[in-house]
Amino acid sequence: MKPHILCAAMITIALAALCAQGSQAQTAGSTIGHLNAQAPGEYAVVNPRYEINWPRIPEAEIAWGRRLWRIIDMQAAGNEALRAAAASSGTLAMLFVNAAANSQVFAGSDARLNHRLQPERLTEYLKASPGFNASQCSRYLIKEDWLFSAAENRLVARIQAIAPLRETTAADGTIEEQPAFWVYYPSIRETLRAHPVEQGAKNLDQLFELRQFQSIVDSAGAIRTSTALR
Repeated sequence: MKPHILCAAMITIALAALCAQGSQAQTAGSTIGHLNAQAPGEYAVVNPRYEINWPRIPEAEIAWGRRLWRIIDMQAAGNEALRAAAASSGTLAMLFVNAAANSQVFAGSDARLNHRLQPERLTEYLKASPGFNASQCSRYLIKEDWLFSAAENRLVARIQAIAPLRETTAADGTIEEQPAFWVYYPSIRETLRAHPVEQGAKNLDQLFELRQFQSIVDSAGAIRTSTALR
């Protein structure tokens, strides 16, 4: 088989596999709002001291990139280990709030993380977010990028940000879910490593990196590889 045909076939198989991971992909009827494709140039942030980044992949080696938005339901059977590990902080949302309040993570009000929530503003911001209770939050939205490395013939997954979800009521009375705030994932990894996991992974960071959680793909779109390589 010709190399370019083989590469195309592998990418097709990889796309089907990643969209099927955790559960079936949803398209029409999504309850998640504001999931439009993001423009390049996001994450104009100053690296926090706690940030842990992945090894950089040369852009020339990236044959294909895809952005996914996943929903994690902590009550799902496949998330028992994740739920138990986060329980030491109450919930995963409380872990995020506490870390942000102590200036250990980069938290933002939007998915691009263009608007940082300083620790002194976070509490006030969350009080103004109806439908959010960190101690009871059980659903989260993950923004992640999947890159196909032609050099290694493999998919590389990189979580960019995680947001606890809150319920809101639309003008027509429909209940929707919206991100309460966003946490830049590389900045929370050190904190996640301090939370051991009883099954499989050693800690929460490794659990996310090894994809040992159950999720639903809510939305997908193309991405410029340069956005995901930082």
